[in-house]
Amino acid sequence: PGLVERLERLGERLPHSALVRLCGFLPPTLRAQAVQHRVAIGAVRLLTRRRREQKLHKERLKAAERRKERAKAKEARAARAGASGTWTAGLFLVWVLGQLVAGWSARGRNLWRAKIFRTWGRGLCALCSVKLVVHGVPPRHGAFLVANHLSFVDIWVMAATTGGRFVSMAEVARWPVIGFMAARLGTIFIQRERRREIPQVNAAIASALAQGDTVLVFPEGGNSQGEAVREFKPSLLEPAAAGGHAVAWCTLRYDTHDPAIPAAWAVCWVRTGFAAQLLRLLSLRMVEATVRFGDGSMRGTDRRELALRLRERVAEAFVPLAQAPEGLREAPLEHGVSRNRE
Repeated sequence: PGLVERLERLGERLPHSALVRLCGFLPPTLRAQAVQHRVAIGAVRLLTRRRREQKLHKERLKAAERRKERAKAKEARAARAGASGTWTAGLFLVWVLGQLVAGWSARGRNLWRAKIFRTWGRGLCALCSVKLVVHGVPPRHGAFLVANHLSFVDIWVMAATTGGRFVSMAEVARWPVIGFMAARLGTIFIQRERRREIPQVNAAIASALAQGDTVLVFPEGGNSQGEAVREFKPSLLEPAAAGGHAVAWCTLRYDTHDPAIPAAWAVCWVRTGFAAQLLRLLSLRMVEATVRFGDGSMRGTDRRELALRLRERVAEAFVPLAQAPEGLREAPLEHGVSRNRE
């Protein structure tokens, strides 16, 4: 090995023609040795060149494979997004026709809306490979329900399991596919920064409960990455406290079953834009959504006390999500896609 290294270094410093001329000035005995050295140097150069070519060929194959995987992932995302849009449009037409058949009966229209919303949520979960796992019994129609909030996927999951109406931030109405259907199926929108709109929102919640609709509220007031259940804001619990309604509760949790791509990065929507987070979700092969409904319900006339008690129940049943490593939190989309597909 030492001789080969010395010959390789010599071959890098002296060109082949210089070695040939050098051999002509040497005595016959040394000339024979130099010729042998020259042959050895040529062999080393050839071996080195072949190894470099093989390494370069492997790198090119890996790069081509990565490009192929990214192309397949892009096609899969586009197919899922297109199917979701088609599903939403078709179900919207069915809902419109059903509204005409239901006529002016408020109860019939509400039941039809809940059925369509439930079907829409289940369809989106199936198209986006979201596997539903439900523990406990969902509350009956006309309940006031609270849950922790992790992602926009919560809308699909809770629509699939309850068919109820949501209290959601106003920005949702502008989202493609999700916002279109949510706005037309009775979602109650609120501007987070405009506290003066809370009385109007509470009036809409009370009206929906009076009509027998299930109303779902996320009292945390925003999404989290699933480290823990945040403090419940009591303002939107006023209709339940003032009307003496029983409040049910549930917990939401997601799992990719892939430590390299945890749900806290791929599903929970906190630090990225909506489009980027949606692409992360569509790139996953499967994500498991677990909904755990609590036993019984609770009442209270003081909304602050009610918020504290509900938060305790939800926090006790909630299992924190595995958090993403610091490097993955800001990683580009392709990193997560390739690792997940492997």
